[in-house]
Amino acid sequence: MGALYSIPFLLVTLLSTGIIAGLVSPESFAQISVWINQLYFLAFSVILVKLILLLPALVIVLDCRTFESFKFLKHCRLWEAKELVILFYAHLAFRFLLRFLRLYYDMTTASRYILEIGPLIISCFVNLIIAVMAVRFVASLDLVYDDGQSSLNSGNLVELSTEN
Repeated sequence: MGALYSIPFLLVTLLSTGIIAGLVSPESFAQISVWINQLYFLAFSVILVKLILLLPALVIVLDCRTFESFKFLKHCRLWEAKELVILFYAHLAFRFLLRFLRLYYDMTTASRYILEIGPLIISCFVNLIIAVMAVRFVASLDLVYDDGQSSLNSGNLVELSTEN
């Protein structure tokens, strides 16, 4: 599922990096390419917000394959999950701000570890909250996925004991 997001992002990044390398001097290339890549990341995240938030939740809740979950996306309305979207965008802004601060803040002291580990822990915690909120939102929609299997043990993978 990460490939759905990563491959187009990688192609656009590679293409733009090649174009930028031909247009600017080698000295300014590193600084410009970092900002361009950050802007691409933000743009892709804003455009693909529905896929990023709801596809993993659909796969978990409906217990279906990734490509089968695309047909259920039309039943999910993001404006019904305003808190989820607001938290996702706030988290994106937080991550972008951290990147900005890392570029211009010289971290040569012991405070570097606090300034690196603290936001990382906060970011992971917020990611977990976003994932749980997305799963709860999808579960509240009462969507049903039927793949034709009649029971959880349709492949006879588990032997049930009838002895007492």
